[in-house]
Amino acid sequence: MPAPAKGWNDEPVEADISLSADVVRIRIQRNKLAHTGVKMEIQGEDFVAAWNNVKTILTRLAGSVSANNAAKWTKNIDEMLKAALTTNEERYSKELMNWYWQDMEVKQQLQNVGEKLTDKMDEILNKLNRSDERKVNKDPPQTEKKGKYWGTLQLNIYENDYWASR
Repeated sequence: MPAPAKGWNDEPVEADISLSADVVRIRIQRNKLAHTGVKMEIQGEDFVAAWNNVKTILTRLAGSVSANNAAKWTKNIDEMLKAALTTNEERYSKELMNWYWQDMEVKQQLQNVGEKLTDKMDEILNKLNRSDERKVNKDPPQTEKKGKYWGTLQLNIYENDYWASR
């Protein structure tokens, strides 16, 4: 295999799509990914750019063997991008989706409870406002007579506890 125009150690120019230039590109891309630092991470946009670069090179290499190979390689590379790396990853992905939907269900339930609490709080505040209006108007509270002294006793408790504290 003849060396690419810029040699085996330098990145080939884009116009050079020879077999040897693509081999150098793959080696350089591999070295970039293998030596990214201690964490061995690659960010989203950088990953997509590297993936597309390698896909183009591999498809071109496969196409140099036969056009049919290029189509198969393109299909396989696209499938690999979407596929789980391991069976555990696939299981974890499904489990995370289940957790997500459970969390969404709990969120909806909490929202419903919150709405009910808001309605109850409004109801209680309305009752308190009506009670305060009676206090300002000095209207005695409405009591139900259940015996000879019930109304008087209720009124006294109401006056001593409620009106005195306001």
